[in-house]
Amino acid sequence: MPDCAKNLPVITTLFGERVVPDIAPLTGLVHPAVQMRYHLGASDVAYVLGHDRAKSELATDLAHYQDLAPALASSRALLAKSAASKPDVYTTWLRAVLALAEKPSGVPKFMTTDAYADLRMQSAIVGYGQIRHNFVLLAGQGYDSYGCEIPDGWVERLFHPFRRRSEPNAEFAEHAENLS
Repeated sequence: MPDCAKNLPVITTLFGERVVPDIAPLTGLVHPAVQMRYHLGASDVAYVLGHDRAKSELATDLAHYQDLAPALASSRALLAKSAASKPDVYTTWLRAVLALAEKPSGVPKFMTTDAYADLRMQSAIVGYGQIRHNFVLLAGQGYDSYGCEIPDGWVERLFHPFRRRSEPNAEFAEHAENLS
């Protein structure tokens, strides 16, 4: 709180806060939450967006990383909870993409096949990618635990610009003579 201020003014933004609801759930799928796992794939995103079919694509990773299955479940629950409560533009679009995972009832048989589940999952991944693309400059980007370590001080060892400054520059001298 600033000095002498008892209450801060209310701030409203159409686009929402910079820390969007999908960052924390996805960060929970890589190191250090899942030991030695450093990359996310489309299947990870699809599962967190509610598509059970994505788990078949994650079979190798699930066998290799013991912590991945519980991390996927908790990430999915966290995203669903976070996306349910915010009324901003980003989260509204995210809820539309999450709705692609809902299984419709009373539909033709072809809409219950794995191929149709793949179609909806791919639509969700493309929709999510478009949201991230549209908001890349507005939404904060996710980092793992080592992504934003800034040293206390850094001296750039770049000596050649300083050496050149003390040397006479023939081109500059010739250009300066032409101007006068």
